[in-house]
Amino acid sequence: MQSNNAITSEPHTGIPDDSVWCVIASYSTSDALSKTIAQCLASHLKVVVNAPINHVAAEILRNDMVHFLNEIGTHSRGSVIMAAAEYARSNGAAYLLTLNANGKAPVLAEDLESLIKDIEKNGNMIVIGHRSEHVKSASDLIVRMETGANVDDPACVLRIYPLEYLCKLRLNQSSPCFELEALIKLLWAGLRAKSVPLSGRYNLSTDGHPALACTIFLHLRFLARQMLPFPHRRLVRRQFDIMRLLRHPRQFIAALLTEHATPGGLAVSSAVGVFLGTIPLLFCHTAAIIYVTTRLNLNKIMAIAIQHICLPPFVPVLCVEVGYYLRYGRWLTEISINTVIAQLHHRIFEWFLGSLVVAPLLSTLVAIVVFALAKISAQHTNKKLRGNRLGFWFFRTFVRMFGLRSAYALLYIVCVYYLLFDRAAVRAASAYIRRSFPGQNRLQRTVHIYRLFASQGKNLIDRYYMISGGNMDIQFNGYDMISDLLSSGKGIVLLTSHVGNWQIAMPAIEKFQKPVSLLMRPEDNPAVEQSLGMRTNMFKIISPDRFLGGVVEMMNMIAKGHIVSIMGDRNYGSDSVQVMFLGEKAQFPHGAFTIAAGADCPIVILLSARTGYRRYRIDVAAVLRHKYLPGLPKRNQLQEWVQEYANTIEHYIRQYPYQCFLFHDIWSEANDKKLSRTG
Repeated sequence: MQSNNAITSEPHTGIPDDSVWCVIASYSTSDALSKTIAQCLASHLKVVVNAPINHVAAEILRNDMVHFLNEIGTHSRGSVIMAAAEYARSNGAAYLLTLNANGKAPVLAEDLESLIKDIEKNGNMIVIGHRSEHVKSASDLIVRMETGANVDDPACVLRIYPLEYLCKLRLNQSSPCFELEALIKLLWAGLRAKSVPLSGRYNLSTDGHPALACTIFLHLRFLARQMLPFPHRRLVRRQFDIMRLLRHPRQFIAALLTEHATPGGLAVSSAVGVFLGTIPLLFCHTAAIIYVTTRLNLNKIMAIAIQHICLPPFVPVLCVEVGYYLRYGRWLTEISINTVIAQLHHRIFEWFLGSLVVAPLLSTLVAIVVFALAKISAQHTNKKLRGNRLGFWFFRTFVRMFGLRSAYALLYIVCVYYLLFDRAAVRAASAYIRRSFPGQNRLQRTVHIYRLFASQGKNLIDRYYMISGGNMDIQFNGYDMISDLLSSGKGIVLLTSHVGNWQIAMPAIEKFQKPVSLLMRPEDNPAVEQSLGMRTNMFKIISPDRFLGGVVEMMNMIAKGHIVSIMGDRNYGSDSVQVMFLGEKAQFPHGAFTIAAGADCPIVILLSARTGYRRYRIDVAAVLRHKYLPGLPKRNQLQEWVQEYANTIEHYIRQYPYQCFLFHDIWSEANDKKLSRTG
């Protein structure tokens, strides 16, 4: 091995000097090689080359930054990269940048700098170039199935390896899929990958595009390994893993709905669910689907939900008929106790035999349909909200195909995750449960919290069901009372709360033919904005971030005879007062009462409760008319009015204790306010 003494270059990044070396693993011509070496030297990178000395220009030979590996007998990319890795590491390097010199698309200096500046000091990251001409392929999807990492352009050879971990891998150095194998094994080892967009255009046919047969064989081998229940060899403990998601169920549910939420990912997930749902894995279908989707990092909810199309009788009977035909050359036409019960073992075998034909065909058909529908949905969605919209699309499709009860069944599993791992949600719910169910032990409170989570989940499912055009049996008590108030020409303040599902009242309120303005931040609940926007233009959202918190706008709406809806137990940065609620002092905002008193309009307290399957009741719990009395402090009057509102809510939730979703410790807020004043 020939090498000159190293020289010190000026650092151009935040990483230590001389820590990044470059290897040119393959080249097309001597001229292309010399130009690429010159580009690396211009970026102050030491270069390792596997080439005869007479293949480079004389000025390069005299540069101490260039090192030659002349005694390597093979010219395979993998062997060159691994030899360069060992050599660079032995000379103090921490990272190895790999690239080709094909002479058609020279590497741009800014691309080299972009890759280098994204290296983390801890070295637990592979930085990979993302070519602008690269389009998503099946290989990209499979890499995510194998590793759980979403890597753009995983075959690009322009990348930076952390040498500490690359040198510990066992790799097939003669394989044309060397880069793909190295990436997957490093991700299995616990490292992360980051894709960096490249400015230049690099030829796909010669710049790291392995043979199709090699790629297929490699993926089949790695998918088979991924299915085994044995952990991969870890070189790095990941800082972020599935346990963090489990401890934060909101993130967990979002991940479930959006993991592989691309059209291709959803299609593969649905294919797995249908395939396993068709095979006669008696009493084990869901467990098998969960295992496979977990190992392959697929969308679990999609796979579990879509398996319902394989439930008896249609698909199992079809499999039995196909299996019977394969055995005897004719269809099974005699349906009797003898052929079904006495010969049950034959039917199960025929079910299995027929499923080998039906499962691939049916799963392929379902995958095509899901892909087409998801593709259409994605085309009508901007990139920012794609996962969310696809989640809505999936839910609507699931409910239409399998009904609400199947959605509720999934809900119970989700609530277990909330109960076990979302400590913040449990603490917030505990604040309400302890006061609503006093004197309960810890186990009893846990049961109450689970029931509360399940009740809220059903309300959310019903809301999305209504967004999808479903109908609910709604009993509206007090409809005529609101109609009489609006007939006077004066607007009203509709005071809602986190009790029940207030949105189910919106279709009925729409019948008043009065515009409704809702005080809320649109980004706080995009589903609300979507559901209201889908119905009519009668609804308008007023953001509390507007001038004076939207008060001027709301006062104008009331003066025009419109309806202004305000969440009475949500504080959008406005002032609040202390009142008694469920036996203790709690903090409630008084903004709605301030507006109503200023506009001289009535307040309608609207509460709702889910009373059964697809059944709700909407109640006008109270109508309040308040004016400031002269000579009395306004704050004391506001406190008295808010107390009346709190009493109304408390009386209602005593009847429906699992319909209060005030997951916020308003009692601690009251104590904090008290301490701040005394301090």
